[in-house]
Amino acid sequence: MQRIVSTDKKLRAYIIGLALDNGNLSNSNGRAVRLRITCDKKYPELYLHVQESLKKLLPNNIVSLVDRPNEGCLDVSCYSNSLEDILGWKAKGGSKYNQDVKIPNWILEDQDFTKECLRGLVQTDGCIYTDRGYLMVNITSSITPLAENIITAIKKHWL
Repeated sequence: MQRIVSTDKKLRAYIIGLALDNGNLSNSNGRAVRLRITCDKKYPELYLHVQESLKKLLPNNIVSLVDRPNEGCLDVSCYSNSLEDILGWKAKGGSKYNQDVKIPNWILEDQDFTKECLRGLVQTDGCIYTDRGYLMVNITSSITPLAENIITAIKKHWL
């Protein structure tokens, strides 16, 4: 069966943003790479949107919601051997921290792609709020190259 992956770069940038913080790659069966994006169950609109976005990216693949009942969250999960190429890190390469994951250059070079990637990052591990009349954005990451990428992207395109 031929692997079909959407060529929509905005969609890819968004999925990469989602996966950079709350995504996980594994290949426990040795046959297919699995992506899990963990979402809080309090936000069904978000996890259903994540599921639909992954279905658009990988239209021939099943995208499942896997409940984690004792943890208050669920995983949006799919299998595809295209995932490592799309995301830019390896399932068997250790943690994202050890692989120094970051935003791919092709995203950083384009404001629209950067915006979609940052949207994914904010939706999974960030927040937008108002403080003393100013709109504030907060994104957390313990991965230094990724945190530096985020700062560079915002400065390049919006400051």
